[in-house]
Amino acid sequence: IRQSIYGKVASMETAGNLVTFADALDAEAIILDSTGLGTPVEQRVRELTKRHLVIGVKGNEKSPREELRNMRAEVWWTAAEVLARGQAGLPDDPKLLADLTAPTYAIRNGKVIVVDKEIIKREIGRSPDRGDACTLGLWWLAQPQAQDLWAGGMPVPETSTQAALRQRREEAEMALSGAYGYGESDA
Repeated sequence: IRQSIYGKVASMETAGNLVTFADALDAEAIILDSTGLGTPVEQRVRELTKRHLVIGVKGNEKSPREELRNMRAEVWWTAAEVLARGQAGLPDDPKLLADLTAPTYAIRNGKVIVVDKEIIKREIGRSPDRGDACTLGLWWLAQPQAQDLWAGGMPVPETSTQAALRQRREEAEMALSGAYGYGESDA
């Protein structure tokens, strides 16, 4: 598992860092959040590389899955499914764990939504950038065109980060099933 973590830099430097990192990993694709300030980053990445497939994900766009409100919910829910199936590993990174366990969800009008990023920022005192990047990568792994990137679907040993996420997912599933008798609804 490789991470490239750096402080706040200009959008064009971020684009260059993404392409450099993808080149170093011999990656087939670059997946990025193209919402808001991510839009010029995506545009610049597309200019810098013809070698990599560039996938820009806009969190507010509609999810292809009927039960999920938008792509933000799609990415987070799919990431949880990939981890639950043991199809990816995570580093033991306390900040990543905080980022991945801070979001909560609700059901509004029969659709799952993930808590707004601004609420997460207030809760953990910073932007959950590591979690956002991680979930985008995990979401990509579940896409049909990325199936050949999986290591034969072999289970990956669970890290402490994944154990905490598994517990959080199990609690969420119980809540969705009504086992805890709570949940939100617009009804």
